[in-house]
Amino acid sequence: MAFAIVSVCSGSQPEKCGKCHSDSPAFKEWHTVELYFKLSNPGGETNGVASFRLDSDFDESTGIVTRKSGDSSLLEYFMFGQSVAKPAYASESYIDDVYVDNTRARVEIGDNAIFANCTHREIQIPSDWSDNGNPGEASITITLNRGSFDPCETYYLFIIDANGNINSTGYPIRFGTGAGEPPCPPIKRDSDGSIIQ
Repeated sequence: MAFAIVSVCSGSQPEKCGKCHSDSPAFKEWHTVELYFKLSNPGGETNGVASFRLDSDFDESTGIVTRKSGDSSLLEYFMFGQSVAKPAYASESYIDDVYVDNTRARVEIGDNAIFANCTHREIQIPSDWSDNGNPGEASITITLNRGSFDPCETYYLFIIDANGNINSTGYPIRFGTGAGEPPCPPIKRDSDGSIIQ
């Protein structure tokens, strides 16, 4: 199996692309592309998986043949490039924040309490993940990656398990300031302890 997250920005010339697909991502904007692929095992069985997420749009096919009968080859390469139907037109693509793993299990921080509504997410690299056979009581250690999030704002932590299941509501967190940044203003709370935005 293979899992990858990539940030992509395409600077093609849409005004010259008369037959672009209506579902193509907007030009000159950053997009998050997620790919997950599980090989049929053994080859020919209908137990393969292929999933694709572009920003918040998700499509997954399960119970499919992803490796023909008798084929025991493994995924060896991850390639992300572009295909140009009309090479006379200029095309530019920028790729950033590539994350490749052999599992979908990961931690992400987003800008909305609902994962699908996030317009900005940052992957958090786990250094330890153990659930002792009980996924509801997992212990996860991450190396914090603030990425391009501003300090002193509320963001939401999401845990995605190996099956791609995501906690329904993100856990609210706040980043403090780093060296050379002014301190955050005091946090205001309601009588029940919840943060006032």
